[in-house]
Amino acid sequence: MGARELFEAELARRGVGYSATRWPGRYEIRAGELLVRVSLDNLARQLSGDDQDAERVAWFTDQVLTAVTPDDLAADGLYWLLESNDYPAKAWYRASVAPGWTGCWLTSAGTAR
Repeated sequence: MGARELFEAELARRGVGYSATRWPGRYEIRAGELLVRVSLDNLARQLSGDDQDAERVAWFTDQVLTAVTPDDLAADGLYWLLESNDYPAKAWYRASVAPGWTGCWLTSAGTAR
């Protein structure tokens, strides 16, 4: 089985809904208002056709599902920075550190969340 078949089977096993996009190996998973777009390109390169592929896909799926459930994240290990908090929409993960300032965290990929 390839990356797509294994990923879809793992999502089905976990009861997670998804939609395949018009591009091969691309999926969208929605959790409330959060939409996560997933590419299987890197996963496909890690699969070797052995018995461990299902375990590799399960680990990858864990990472994806963690991304769609950010409420489960903890502040430990996050990189904090200061930024103005005068934005109209306030993020749920902000933490006041001084009047007029909010802590904001970055993911390991360096993108603000």
